[in-house]
Amino acid sequence: MSSGVNKQNSILMERKLVQDINVEQEEYKDYPKDGKFAMLISICAMLLSVSSWGVNSAYGIFLNFYLTTNQFPGATEYEFALIGGLVVFLAQFCGSLSIVIYKTIGFKKTTMLGVVIQTTAYILSSISTKIWHLFLTEGLLVGISFSLTFIPSTVLLPTWLDKRMSTGLAICSSGAGFGGVIFSLAINALINLTGNQRWALRMCAIVTCVISCACIAIIRERRINKKVEPPKLSFQLFKENMGQSLDLKLYKYYVVCLLCGFYTIAVFSFILLLFTMASYAKSNGLNYDQSSVLTSLLNGFQVIGRPLMGITGDKIGRINTTAIVSITASLTLYAYWINATSYGSLIGCCILLGLCIGVGGTMSQSIGSDLLILIDGKPDRLPALWSNMNIVSSIFCLVAEVIALAMVVPSSSHPFLHTQIFVASCFMVCFILMLLIREWTIRVTLQKRLSPNCLEKIHNQKVIEMYQRLLQPNTLRFLQRMFYQMGV
Repeated sequence: MSSGVNKQNSILMERKLVQDINVEQEEYKDYPKDGKFAMLISICAMLLSVSSWGVNSAYGIFLNFYLTTNQFPGATEYEFALIGGLVVFLAQFCGSLSIVIYKTIGFKKTTMLGVVIQTTAYILSSISTKIWHLFLTEGLLVGISFSLTFIPSTVLLPTWLDKRMSTGLAICSSGAGFGGVIFSLAINALINLTGNQRWALRMCAIVTCVISCACIAIIRERRINKKVEPPKLSFQLFKENMGQSLDLKLYKYYVVCLLCGFYTIAVFSFILLLFTMASYAKSNGLNYDQSSVLTSLLNGFQVIGRPLMGITGDKIGRINTTAIVSITASLTLYAYWINATSYGSLIGCCILLGLCIGVGGTMSQSIGSDLLILIDGKPDRLPALWSNMNIVSSIFCLVAEVIALAMVVPSSSHPFLHTQIFVASCFMVCFILMLLIREWTIRVTLQKRLSPNCLEKIHNQKVIEMYQRLLQPNTLRFLQRMFYQMGV
């Protein structure tokens, strides 16, 4: 009798073991990296960008309206400019906290929290009557909501990408331009129709809420080797995640500081240009509608430029592409924008600039992943690097538009000249920083190729001697490494 019971128990245990094995095998299976589902995730992340940075890209329309009307008596132009800067500051500065919350409660709960805050903020801002109301709603709450809505998707997306990393991230970041076009035109139309900004703000609340909720329903974490379990909430888990997201040891690497500087200056310049174009157009005699069209073009051609940068970066090298785009933006600003005063010339200028001004937000994350692999082979530190870069850049972005307005000389025949030269010079600095990053990357790559494990694979002695000459510590070799032909 006991033998039969034992045999039956053995059969049940065997069945349970087989079921566990089958479940485990199922847990190992997921959509492949760089596949169709990965591209769907990229598109959904792009739509989350539309619902956050896309709306913010259209703030120039609100800013132009606030500056030309008396909706908030007593408010100065610097206060309105600071509201736009506050949004960008909080969206980036709170990035590390957003990542910690995401790791603690999961992607969907974090982003839904952001959607609730964002929708509430826009509804409340539509009934605001004083400038401090706008600071709390269209500034503080919107900035926090952007961080919770968009940042988690940028951390989750790289887990679905490998060889198409730049392409996927570029698709994601192109949402800022795509959303800028849609919301610029829609906001301008509603302001013209109603005579104020109230229904334009309510439209932003409704549209972003619907888009974000649809994307949240689709996006999920990629299952690698086990079933994704909901994290158990605890203060200890929160503390551990915060420590990982604020990995200050990354700054001991020279190249990380260079990349952080590049990203900060590129995003800072992007905001200066985006929020200044409508005011510059108005100073040249263009009307409100024409200024709105220019802002839309500046945003719209980012939809083409950002994915094009990503695709090119995956083919010829991400650092190479970033350096080329940075110098192109700088020369376009120096040679074209300063001399563009008519509506037709500004249309051409906005098209060219729209193709390249998003280089910082498009390429920095994928370059950071490549650099981390060269540093210690640990690309999983990318969330910490990304959050640190956002924290540093947020400080400068807070006052970006205030600085732009301060450089305007109203009494001059060319009032925006100082701003134009400053923005063009910033992109030139970005180009120089990218050359320094390129030199470091080539130097480390050549050092690895001359390591004992790789050296035996190089059968050409002349190649070995060339690598050794390039690695010599002098100025000439430094410059040669900077411009050495290599897909980096």
